[in-house]
Amino acid sequence: DDAFDELVAASLITVDGGAGATSYRLLDTVRTFARDRLERRGADTAAYGRFVDHVADGVRTRLAGAAVRWRSDLIRSLIDSFDDIAEALRWCIAHDPTPTRAHQLCSGLWGVVHQAHADDIVELMRELTQRFPDDSSRGGVHALAVRATAEYVAGRPRAALELVEPLAHRADDLPAVMVHRVLGQARSAVGDRAGALDAFGAGAR
Repeated sequence: DDAFDELVAASLITVDGGAGATSYRLLDTVRTFARDRLERRGADTAAYGRFVDHVADGVRTRLAGAAVRWRSDLIRSLIDSFDDIAEALRWCIAHDPTPTRAHQLCSGLWGVVHQAHADDIVELMRELTQRFPDDSSRGGVHALAVRATAEYVAGRPRAALELVEPLAHRADDLPAVMVHRVLGQARSAVGDRAGALDAFGAGAR
C-alpha cells in the first residue's frame, strides 16, 4: 500500500473518483514501460489473464438485473469502462483458444454502442468474428448481433442486414431477440417497413 501511495503521489498513477467509484489509471508511457517489463519477465500472459477476468466480472456485475431495471447510471458506467473492455477483448481475440471470455465482454459493448464508440465496436467485433468464424453458439449469435447493431448505429444498415438476415430463423434465446431487434431497425432504415414489422413481431413473440 505504501508503494502504491508513492506512485500516486508521484503522479505515475492517476486517481479518478467519478462515476460513483474510484478508479486508477497509468500514463501511457508508464503503461508501456510496465508492459515491457512484464513481457521480459514472461509474466504478461498471467497479468492480462487476471485483467480480462476482472473486466468480465465488472461487466457481469454492472449488467446484473439490467433485464429487470435499466439503471440510469448503467450506460455512463459502461462508457467509462469502454477502454478496459476493448483492451480485454483485444487480448482475448489475440490469445484465447476459445471465444468464451470474449463473448462475455460483448454484453458491455452492446450497452455502449447506442451512445458512443460505434465505429470502434464495429472494428472489434469484426476482429472477433474473423478470429472465431462460423460460431452458431449462443455467444456467437450474441456477438453477431452486437456487431450488426454497431453497423446499424454507425449508419450502415445494409451491412447489418447481411449479418443478421441468415439468423432470422432463431427464436429460442435472448440473442435471438437482439437479432430481431437490429433486423427490424435495419430493415426500417432501408425502407422495408413491412419486413421491419415482421422482425419486430418475431422478436416480441
